[in-house]
Amino acid sequence: MWSDGRDSVFANNEDSPIGDESVFTFVPASAAGYGYFYMTFPYLAEPFMAGYPQGGLNEKGLAYDITATPLVNQVEVVIPADTPYSGGNIMELVLKKAATVDEAVALIKKYRASENIRRAAGVSEFRQMQALLADSKGNAAVVGVGPDGELAVTEKAGKFRVVTNFSLAQPGNSAVTEKARYDTATEALKGMKKAPVSAMRSLLAAVHVEGMASTLYSTIYDLRSLDITIYNFHDYEYAKKLDLKTELAKGAHSIPLAELFRDRPLFALRSMKEMAASVRSLQEKYLQGQKELDACPKTAK
Repeated sequence: MWSDGRDSVFANNEDSPIGDESVFTFVPASAAGYGYFYMTFPYLAEPFMAGYPQGGLNEKGLAYDITATPLVNQVEVVIPADTPYSGGNIMELVLKKAATVDEAVALIKKYRASENIRRAAGVSEFRQMQALLADSKGNAAVVGVGPDGELAVTEKAGKFRVVTNFSLAQPGNSAVTEKARYDTATEALKGMKKAPVSAMRSLLAAVHVEGMASTLYSTIYDLRSLDITIYNFHDYEYAKKLDLKTELAKGAHSIPLAELFRDRPLFALRSMKEMAASVRSLQEKYLQGQKELDACPKTAK
């Protein structure tokens, strides 16, 4: 995220295992709250994260995205018994109800967890994730679990804020120690006097990842104009541009990422999906073989 107080830009690479299918969903304003859009992976095998809003933007120019932050020594988020339930997903609630970073942080601290996760497991998703929040006024902050189990807030210092997959609240306890992407992005943003789409695109390209887990899509939001720029599978030469106001005026609807980029088939994406499917098939066969082997009667020597 970068802002000079006049322009505010939010950029994200979504890195995930090959085969995860992304869907962009638009929800118009109503008596319940602001209009907004968010991205999900509806078909994830992990039950709590299937359909979890990975990031999004609302009509007030509030944006967020989350990063996984596994810890070496797990710290659970403290949820006092009198903490109210959120009534739904906590990050979608942020998009629906918050216009500023301060309002978003207050909501997260109030509820501490999405209701379905808390009721099912008694924990908060912030135990292993952090959320970068930014608004049209240029404010930004990162929310994650601190070493004491309380939700810690890391404010923006200067014009920008960078997050990757190590915990800003607990860097010494983070299972992810790689900081090359963080350092690369930080150095690039330090020198920026303006942050047009072209500059942010170059930055996203510099820190994208490839392999069985790849950058599946990238987004750039102008938090003032509400323009959305989307790139598919780290193909930074071809973008789709959406206007949030125009999309919300169409009513509630969802757009699969594959449909949005149907006119730009990518050989690399197709071949990586085929490879990922083959690897998963081999893994499943191996695990099934292990189960059958374990079930066989053991012969005494």
